[in-house]
Amino acid sequence: PNRAWVLRASWTNTLGRPNYPDVVPTRDYDFDEVAPGRFIGSLSGGNPALEPYESMNFDAAAEYYLSASGILSVGIFHKRIDNPIYSRGDLLENVTFEGRTFERLSTSRPENAESGEITGVEFNLQQQFTALPSPFDGLGVSLNHTIVDSEVQITSDPTQGRTDKLPFFKQADTISNFALFYEKYRVSVRVAVSRTGDYLTGISGTPGGQFDSYRTQRTLWDAKATYRLSDRWRLFGEWQNLNDEPLANYSGNSARVTAYEAYDWTVNFGVNWSL
Repeated sequence: PNRAWVLRASWTNTLGRPNYPDVVPTRDYDFDEVAPGRFIGSLSGGNPALEPYESMNFDAAAEYYLSASGILSVGIFHKRIDNPIYSRGDLLENVTFEGRTFERLSTSRPENAESGEITGVEFNLQQQFTALPSPFDGLGVSLNHTIVDSEVQITSDPTQGRTDKLPFFKQADTISNFALFYEKYRVSVRVAVSRTGDYLTGISGTPGGQFDSYRTQRTLWDAKATYRLSDRWRLFGEWQNLNDEPLANYSGNSARVTAYEAYDWTVNFGVNWSL
């Protein structure tokens, strides 16, 4: 509409093919004999019958460019997704498979759900404080926050599995990022924090969701610095996961932890050369 405002809107239809390992007709089959003629084991594999994702997407955004090197924006989006792919796991008890009797046999493989929807709003602010006296005019902040409402329908046929509606796979309800940066002279320094809420990673065939798999929320602190030696050469250093944030999964509710991975910080450094 004018020099400060930009309005955007789009309608797109997209196709997303399954990941190659998900459609390969192979399987992993492990078992242990816990008593004479009695076994426990696991069975996982690909699914050659997977259909591709089909998505209809609507997006709109309003952006306001601040006079002093900044932008303030808000965007809304809605996606209708057919054939979403998810990981289905089941625990079978006292079953016979390939001539062996299993007390417990856990199975998992990718499947197509019926449909899903993702609707959300995103807020974004980026501002460099150029009005400050030098050398502080290189300081700036960047932040965004996304709120999402999502659901997925596994099937509408009660004879084929779960009919209850669930949050969309691997889609958190909230995602937030904040960064403090300094960019001036030959130096660029950034310290950032990002937070992703809990999200669904896989489901079981049991109604009620008490055995569905979730990834817990994570908050990560990272830092990065670069120094420009010339137009072609740059020194860089990265410090990731400053707060030693762990990674955890749970089943049904956060009190039932199924996996916990502890991570320390990681440092990368080196030299970049560009043509």
